[in-house]
Amino acid sequence: MRPDNERRTIKELGFRVWLTDVLWYHYKGVILFTLAAVVCVCMFWLLRDKDPKADAVVMVLTTKPLGIQVYNDLHLAAEKHLPDANGDGQTVAAVTEILLETTGTIADATLSENKAKLATSFLHPETVVYIMDRTCMEKYAFEPGRYNAEQAAAYGAAGPVIPLENTAWAQKHGLTGENALFACIKTKPYNSKLPDEEYYAKAHAVLLGLLEAER
Repeated sequence: MRPDNERRTIKELGFRVWLTDVLWYHYKGVILFTLAAVVCVCMFWLLRDKDPKADAVVMVLTTKPLGIQVYNDLHLAAEKHLPDANGDGQTVAAVTEILLETTGTIADATLSENKAKLATSFLHPETVVYIMDRTCMEKYAFEPGRYNAEQAAAYGAAGPVIPLENTAWAQKHGLTGENALFACIKTKPYNSKLPDEEYYAKAHAVLLGLLEAER
């Protein structure tokens, strides 16, 4: 005689009875957990796809944090004239800070990680403008091939560096003199799919927002 605890097969019970009396009865918890996991993953990817994509990225290289109010003003100015380059119906300028100080106030490991982040940012096709404080400008702005002096010449710059201290938002936050900030237009990376004209148009749109309120 067949033991009661021996599972019945589909052939014996028929698919419908086997599904409810065997599979669902014994594996209900596993089935519900799996379904919940699948729903969560699907929702994550759907919401992720709806996140606005950056039309341009502005990197800020400083030796100390500038503060949330400065970044708010930078963000608003960078987006002011930026077109919807990726066609998602929204205009988004991402402003990313990289701390590159050497005063010992951040861990050496973090400093090394930030320097690596800076190096990889030059390959990011959406990064168009770098903003630097004086220390970072003197150290990084004149690296050969990194920044486009020809594009910067449109703003009266003799090299790749465009001063920002005469802008209204810089004056407002005291970013003048030794605390002044400078902008550089990144040389278009080889992996950018945009034509030169379109790539640099985004950089000029960002700079127009930053510079138009000069005092």
